[in-house]
Amino acid sequence: MNKLIFFATALIFFHSAHTQAQQATAPERQYTLKEIINIAREQSINSKQAATTREIRYWDFQRYRSNYRPQLGLDGNIPGFDRRFTGVQQEDGTTAFKPVSRNNSELNLSIRQDIGATGTRLRLNSSLSRFDNFLDTELYNPYHEYSGSPLELQITQPLFQFNELKWDKKIEPLRYEESQKEYLEDLEDLSLNTTRRFLIWCFRKSTWTLPRKTSPITIPYTK
Repeated sequence: MNKLIFFATALIFFHSAHTQAQQATAPERQYTLKEIINIAREQSINSKQAATTREIRYWDFQRYRSNYRPQLGLDGNIPGFDRRFTGVQQEDGTTAFKPVSRNNSELNLSIRQDIGATGTRLRLNSSLSRFDNFLDTELYNPYHEYSGSPLELQITQPLFQFNELKWDKKIEPLRYEESQKEYLEDLEDLSLNTTRRFLIWCFRKSTWTLPRKTSPITIPYTK
């Protein structure tokens, strides 16, 4: 047991001595104030947070601009197959369950354009529907039929209502410009804090190397 403790202690001692020797022989890297500021702007958490906030507001601005561009939409229900038993009321008041096997398919194509000055919305639609009956009985044979609207124009004009598009056109560019200035301000604050910390570190390092008879100098530091 004593031998085991002795070997463990010796192993820890040699490992710590080897680590200290590596640290003593490792070359020191010297940085200038400009390099420190560049590192803080590229790698610090605050810089990444500021860049992320700027990117989010950029895409918010792009979303706002898309409201004034033509919007193309395509939607539908292909296929809409349905097979079940449904209750059908008979003449004598009873309910008979009949099989149902059908398909309802629908496809809609639309293009929309909003006018910000007046709040008008123009919409052009085209739709096509198909119905299939797959049930083969004595009364009905399998068949299918089509229906649709080749062209439909809709004009929506709100009256005596708040025109959101008109005011967004005035407000959103200012918000985007504000976000760009806030990003530059965040970088300047980061550079200022980095410079302050760098100078404090240089001052403390210089006081360590001065003789003990030298009276310390205090630098005011505010967060």
